[in-house]
Amino acid sequence: MIFPEKLLYAEIEVEKDKVEDVILRLGKWGFFHPDTSKESSLHFFKYEDLFSQIKSISDFLNVSLNQPYREVKVEALKDKFSNLYRRVLNLKEELAQLNREKELIKLADMINRAFEGKVSQLVESLRVIPFKVGTLKKEVLNSLIIYLKTENLYGIFSPLYQGDTAALFFSPPDKEHLFGKIESSFNVAFVPSKYFKREIKEEVNLRENRIREEIEKLKKQYEKELASIYTFLKVKREISKLISSSTERNGKRVLKGWIPEKKKEEFLDLLKDCKVRFLQSEKIPPTLIRTPKFLKPIEEIVFSYSYPSYYDINPVLPFVAVFILLFGIMFGDIGHGLLLSTVALLLEKKGKKALGRLMFLSGISSVVFGALYGSAFGKEILHPILFSPMESVESLLIFSIGVGVLVISVGFLIRFFSSIHRENLEQLLFDEEGIIPFATYWLSLGILIKALILKMDVKLELLILTVLLLTSFIYTVRKTKKFATSLVDTLRVFIENLINTLSFMRLGAFALAHGALFFAIFTIADSVKSCKGGNFIYWLIVILGNLVIVALEGLIVTIQALRLNYYEFFKKFYRGGGRPFKPFKLEVS
Repeated sequence: MIFPEKLLYAEIEVEKDKVEDVILRLGKWGFFHPDTSKESSLHFFKYEDLFSQIKSISDFLNVSLNQPYREVKVEALKDKFSNLYRRVLNLKEELAQLNREKELIKLADMINRAFEGKVSQLVESLRVIPFKVGTLKKEVLNSLIIYLKTENLYGIFSPLYQGDTAALFFSPPDKEHLFGKIESSFNVAFVPSKYFKREIKEEVNLRENRIREEIEKLKKQYEKELASIYTFLKVKREISKLISSSTERNGKRVLKGWIPEKKKEEFLDLLKDCKVRFLQSEKIPPTLIRTPKFLKPIEEIVFSYSYPSYYDINPVLPFVAVFILLFGIMFGDIGHGLLLSTVALLLEKKGKKALGRLMFLSGISSVVFGALYGSAFGKEILHPILFSPMESVESLLIFSIGVGVLVISVGFLIRFFSSIHRENLEQLLFDEEGIIPFATYWLSLGILIKALILKMDVKLELLILTVLLLTSFIYTVRKTKKFATSLVDTLRVFIENLINTLSFMRLGAFALAHGALFFAIFTIADSVKSCKGGNFIYWLIVILGNLVIVALEGLIVTIQALRLNYYEFFKKFYRGGGRPFKPFKLEVS
């Protein structure tokens, strides 16, 4: 739960004729993450075309492909399904043509209504004078009218929709060829006359019914067989991919990958008939994180920063702890916290689990700090257990800096644990978040307190601080071989930690702003209380003011809590850059 689960790097040596069976077993087991770093770009599955055809047929016929795996004699079915695929392609084309015709009928109906039903009458009765019906963009209408006058043609126009215009053109018999020029030069979309006839709708409906009946007939006839062969080919395809990433040695196939250490005995029992070895790999293993179920949804937010590496601590736990602490300090109010938690539960019900879960915990934190501040809905209703932000500004700022020191120190300590987990003594001592920079940080805080507050002599402390900074500088020079860069980096780390601590003063600033905003709301509400209908206006201002400030300030406080979390806390211990543990699984019952 704290660190990613320990993984073992396994090598499986298996006879070529048994490799598919072994991979099938691994796929059913579902705890083997294959090492595909040598995956062949020339991966070939001999039934790829048939697999694509089966998928295309199934999608078109709306066939459910959820079927248990069973062996299928593919060769005997290839011709059968190739013929079915061609039949489905023809039905697809017929259906596409039918849909195009239905769109034309729909457009024809709209044009006919625009001309009050006159087009249908013309189509049925007019035989001597050539005419065409279509649509065009209104932007070309004026230039088209000028062209019609020069060519002695006649047009009637009526607005249609979204900037389009319905058009009805007439021409003398000897100028019928000009319709083609109108179509090309002015982008007129002509609608064939037959789509204005009543019979066409009946014909299209009959054709559509025939196609739908044939599709339903094919679905009933082939549904189970399609699902069965699809499942079989899908499994074989995944097996083929894994085989392509394996290597060959002494006439045998060698599969490599990672398994959870606690599954070692199961793994060995599963592959009793294979030669299995556990190796030391130079590759960084994938990361298998076990986050508590209640906090699992929040992984989505945390891992958007970067996926944890195999040597990182699980970042979800410290992220949540620090985020809700910072949020509660800045947004401490019993009423507002309860309101946030209620909204969070509604968000979770709507499927936004990550946001809802984090907001729920933030609301609880607000309630806790609201009780410490004695505040509910912007009013001080209880005697503060800690202090009142509005009345104890100095205490609030000192408290904020103290929280900053705590958060930064926890970041250092987590980094220590990560370094110990990696068994990296050099990193533990000299890294930017190592023991020496941590000692430098705390010593510098002590010097500031002793010199500025207690007014005591700090010569010895300054000497020790100089020695620590010099040690860090010498280490960095030896590592980088660059004097100037090392000097800048040493001073940067030293100053950055102190500045990051001061960044936490914003906790007090926002807690103070939270109280000040509500003081302003109640002042405005009190000023109208004596007016006519004052009680109603008072409560209206109070309720709307609470809602608006909770929404806006809640968003701002969330951003600030994330910023402090990511920049001042996370970077102390979190490196990321990992990849998730994705075991090879086959959908085989």
